[in-house]
Amino acid sequence: MTTGSQQAPAGEPGEPEESETGVHERIARRLADLAATDPQHPPHPYIRRYLTEHAAHGGVLDDAHVPAEFLPWETSGRVRASLGLPFTHPDDRPALAAWARIEPFLTADTTASCTDRTGWSTW
Repeated sequence: MTTGSQQAPAGEPGEPEESETGVHERIARRLADLAATDPQHPPHPYIRRYLTEHAAHGGVLDDAHVPAEFLPWETSGRVRASLGLPFTHPDDRPALAAWARIEPFLTADTTASCTDRTGWSTW
């Protein structure tokens, strides 16, 4: 992994190098696509743990890239920290903002009940 202002190597000769932010954005987009494949089954553990982290590092931590339907499956417990405090509530993050408010109160028991798909994403 690159750090700071380093650039990731290009995929093909002649292609421009991609920034670390761009790499994380692409990863977040792909993980979000994979998370949305079957709403009745939990996403892969890697997706559950790292989607929000990649989205934050890619500058795309918003409801379009981390959908509300995914949040009950999210296991990093870092949505609130990734949004930063104080958190202003822009229009592109209402579900993430709501999740950030309840995240400190979630336990293994409450997370399990959220994943029972009791309508969290339809609020």
